[in-house]
Amino acid sequence: MTTNAPIAARLSVDWAYELHDLDLSPPVWQTICRGHPVTVRGPGYWYEGQQFEDEWVFSGGRAGKLRVLYWDAGGDWDGAEGFEGSLSGVSLEEFEDVVWSAYSTTVFEVDRPEEIAPPFELHVGTCSPEVDLLVQRNGSESWAYVTAWNPGDERPSVEENHAENLRLRAAIEDQGLKWVSGRGRGADSRWVPEESYLIIGATFQQGIELGRAFGQRAILVGRDGEEAILLDCAVSAAEQLVGQQ
Repeated sequence: MTTNAPIAARLSVDWAYELHDLDLSPPVWQTICRGHPVTVRGPGYWYEGQQFEDEWVFSGGRAGKLRVLYWDAGGDWDGAEGFEGSLSGVSLEEFEDVVWSAYSTTVFEVDRPEEIAPPFELHVGTCSPEVDLLVQRNGSESWAYVTAWNPGDERPSVEENHAENLRLRAAIEDQGLKWVSGRGRGADSRWVPEESYLIIGATFQQGIELGRAFGQRAILVGRDGEEAILLDCAVSAAEQLVGQQ
């Protein structure tokens, strides 16, 4: 799949006398590994001057099943099954990203919102009844968790980070969005917790654009009733979730 999104995994499957690859972005690969059914449209390919399209259907997690379908892009042929079997039986290459791994293990704390008595935490790959309630009461469907601390490889002082976070809060309010303060707390105790904002009602793309404007590598996002996922701020939300149904 041709994409500018970061690659977490590459699968290779042989059908119709050729080896075909599928690159998966971190959020899509995380969703597959957690066992959720996911359908991904492949990059397509040419064979003997004819264009074909392909679809990869995942179920059951890393130890689950994979089914690949392919068909004539021109609509002259309904298609066939290129592969059906265990995901563990195909060629798989995973790409380690130390920074992304650090984000994945971060605890995203949320201070006491007015509607809910206790503070709560968000974690990558888990649902949160508390954040779902906030989203529902706001009449929206999604949220984003963003900070302005430590942009890129920079490590400003606590005072400078705090000032940038106030600028982020102003940018959130300029868009008419509600926020709840919090902090990201890394697994490494040497990492100073980063002041952050849970932005109620923000779309995934709004969250990405705010994160990008303040030099962030990634943000945490989620929808009502769904698990929290990480998205890369350098790539649009649509491109990172391309093909996911």
